[in-house]
Amino acid sequence: METTLKTLRAIAESSRLRLLALLETGEVSVGELVIALEQSQPRVSRHLKLLVDAGLVENFRDSHHVYYRLSHDSGAQGLLREVLRGLIGNAEIAADLERLAKVRQAREKDAYSRIDTKHAWAQAFRQSASVGAAEEALDDALSDIELGELLSVRTDSGRLLQHLAPQARSATGVEHSQAMRLLARSRLQQAGLAECTVRNAAGNQLPFAACSFDTVLLNEALSRATDKRQVLSEAARVLRSGGRLLVLDWVQQAILQNKDLSRKPEQGAALMADNQLRTLLAEQGLSVVRRSWLPGKSPNYALFMAIPVSALKIDSA
Repeated sequence: METTLKTLRAIAESSRLRLLALLETGEVSVGELVIALEQSQPRVSRHLKLLVDAGLVENFRDSHHVYYRLSHDSGAQGLLREVLRGLIGNAEIAADLERLAKVRQAREKDAYSRIDTKHAWAQAFRQSASVGAAEEALDDALSDIELGELLSVRTDSGRLLQHLAPQARSATGVEHSQAMRLLARSRLQQAGLAECTVRNAAGNQLPFAACSFDTVLLNEALSRATDKRQVLSEAARVLRSGGRLLVLDWVQQAILQNKDLSRKPEQGAALMADNQLRTLLAEQGLSVVRRSWLPGKSPNYALFMAIPVSALKIDSA
């Protein structure tokens, strides 16, 4: 009763209802909400605070921006969904959504332009644009597996997170490039994956509590890291005991180690060897249970799956 009354008091105002309808599309920055509602920033922020205090909305900082999203821990989710469903077709909210779509398109265009002006990120973006083989390998490895709470480290432009998110109970991506975060959010929202969230973080310092995720994907996070052990340590820290770690990266096959393929031309960085990756994983208490090299990208592009050694011991008991 008290939760219901608190929820009703919080949403019983037109501007707050309009805000909730916008946030139902995914996480939105304060600046974007100001443009969509055509209201002042102090007024919008005041309404947002009331919604946060009521437990209906949560927020997080991303660089110089603060993003808001519907709270998924709220006990009033059902009631809120029913209220928002009743607003479908409302002319004022439809206009808000149209303005939000336009500002998102402008932000996405800006993100593309910033990637094109930075050669390294432009190159990475072009590579990530062809991910069919990676999607097939992930589907094959994860068939009949519940992803649960999913984390993608190096979300890049969001293609793989978008592919996996529908199979997960919740999906979170971390990406250090602001332009890539904007593209990932846009891609996820266009796909209707409003509950996904993208955060500003690097793989060597994840802003999550221990044992937070059932599935962790390292998407070329190791080959781009100066300290591979720290990235794997963080991945192992946030992984639950019954979970699985996926490493999608440039890994040199043992049979090719004596050939002149010791450097990856796309980055000019030394490749990890198969046995080196296995050793690094073992140091974190993880054992490789599956590996495959992806066709079409490179003879050295692979997907590894590892699980905690403790889980293997339980299965064998």
